Amino acid sequence: MGMGRRYGRKKSLSGRAIILALALVLVAVGIYALANVFKNNGAGLPVIGKTSGTVSKDTRTCIVIDAGHGDDDPGTSYGDILEKDLNLSIAKKVQVLLEAKNYRVVMTRTNDTLVPLYDRAAIGSREGHIFVSIHQNSMENDSTVNGMETWYNENTNPLSQHLARSVQQEAVAATGAGSLGLKTNTNFVVIRETKVPSCLFETGYLSNKKDRENVVTDAYQDKVARGIVKGIERFFEEYGEELKK
Repeated sequence: MGMGRRYGRKKSLSGRAIILALALVLVAVGIYALANVFKNNGAGLPVIGKTSGTVSKDTRTCIVIDAGHGDDDPGTSYGDILEKDLNLSIAKKVQVLLEAKNYRVVMTRTNDTLVPLYDRAAIGSREGHIFVSIHQNSMENDSTVNGMETWYNENTNPLSQHLARSVQQEAVAATGAGSLGLKTNTNFVVIRETKVPSCLFETGYLSNKKDRENVVTDAYQDKVARGIVKGIERFFEEYGEELKK
């Protein structure tokens, strides 16, 4: 009898071991399957989220932010104030705000490097649902010209004009800057070659004293960034469904 109890106990332990082993195998298979799902979902273009701009972790909208110029292409300048530096500073602020809202953000550059224009457009077309390029302006012979303006290409994506309008209006509202409105151009490479809705935003004129004194401050750049982000969110609220078509 004692012997029977001992063997019975051993048999019971063996059965539990088998059940435990099977459970571990099932857990491992589940983890592997989930890993493949996330891998496959991340391989292509993200799915557009809710039109309100609030997106889930699994279906994030992707925005490509392009800080114009870089490296040995400083853009416009005034003394030691270089456009390329201002563009990057504002672009990074936009990135932080968008990522805080759970958007996926792709930057064409994150440091003082020069990315070829066609490469910027290719990144926008491949990675993004929209593309926003950030710049500064200048007027060589008239320092009184000031204000924001946003460019789009009417011959590419038909939604580009709506994106440009949203960004322009919200950036002006956020900063109190003068508005020079929307402008069209078929020669700017980054908005001509990008296939998704795109715009080129000119923050202000470095040749104008007021614009220049504003844009070099961190507080003003914060306002600009908030305006751009609000414009992007407004665009998705109004035209997100059309992007899905």
